[in-house]
Amino acid sequence: AQDAAANAALSKVNRGFFIENKGQWHPDVLYLYRGPGLDAWVTRYGLNLTFIKVEKPTLPLSPELPPHERERLEREHSLLLGHRVLVELEGANPAPLSEGLDKKPGCYNYFIGNDPSKHASFVGLYGEAQVKEVYPGISLRYYLEGGRLRYDYLVAPGADPSQIRFRLRGADKVEVRGQKLVFTTRFGSVELCELRAYQGGAACQRGS
Repeated sequence: AQDAAANAALSKVNRGFFIENKGQWHPDVLYLYRGPGLDAWVTRYGLNLTFIKVEKPTLPLSPELPPHERERLEREHSLLLGHRVLVELEGANPAPLSEGLDKKPGCYNYFIGNDPSKHASFVGLYGEAQVKEVYPGISLRYYLEGGRLRYDYLVAPGADPSQIRFRLRGADKVEVRGQKLVFTTRFGSVELCELRAYQGGAACQRGS
């Protein structure tokens, strides 16, 4: 378990980060980013987007009930809803290497159950996560921009960008709207927009 107050303090200091996997999760997971209503799992096979919504109940509570007791009852009767969409890479390297960049202050410690093999100490927090050689000469860079999760394909000179292929699994609907790839979940539509192409660090194209 993690200390909630310590984690909240770290979140305010770091303002968004990727948590490395040191054995506390399934080995397919490399990093986890947690944002408002979203858990984004960076995995060996792509990106696992889990959208989350807490539905609070309407309870017939007495107005004389203390606030902490009211919060406890609402929390106990709340319903956690989720929708998972996989951005699954096709034909990619099944065992890529990964690296965390832009190390953040602090760390997490996970002590899951009584089995020491499932414990993880000094788990690093990073501003960026890279998954290397997902295709020959092509790596993936996950980072935050303006508080939003983004990812880039880093294509080395001479590498073939046509290798990049992915499939969206779990979405209710997928469509292309202009420069935007849009998919629908039970909570509404999600846009993968502002598509850009870079060469030598400068943006040479930008979608609306």
